[in-house]
Amino acid sequence: MNAIVENFELCKNNFSKWFSGVFALLSLFAFFITIGTNDSRKWWTVAGVVMFGAIFYFNLRSKISVSHQGIVIRDVFKERDIRWLDITSLDYNSSYHGHGVSLVLTIKYSLPIKTVLLHVKQYKKKEMQRLFEILDQQCIYANKNEHFIKQVKGEMNWKEKLKMY
Repeated sequence: MNAIVENFELCKNNFSKWFSGVFALLSLFAFFITIGTNDSRKWWTVAGVVMFGAIFYFNLRSKISVSHQGIVIRDVFKERDIRWLDITSLDYNSSYHGHGVSLVLTIKYSLPIKTVLLHVKQYKKKEMQRLFEILDQQCIYANKNEHFIKQVKGEMNWKEKLKMY
């Protein structure tokens, strides 16, 4: 097992965070506008503030930490500590829906097998590419699919792959 040069944290991209933050602020502004009325619009704006504020908080809380022992994936409700030696399989797949694509990194670890799904587009691009490289270096004995290996080497031809028929 190779030593990692650096420890780092991988946070969600700014679009995921600030999209919900802007809508929370807009809902709060709408609440202050409707504060003197007695109709149901006030409660809809409160619901918007709570919902978008919660999504903003969840996006701030979600992160991936990489260290010499393994990775820690912090979610909204739990924290998963995955050691490098426990990882048994790494799959990188795409699924098409409409005119968009969902890119998912699947990490299988431990016995009994536990699965973590990471939606790649929700994280910053350079740090996610570095995570792919570190996973490839540290998880020598893990099963890796073809797309994962191509992504690590930088050989994934996304322009060809994303063409819609």
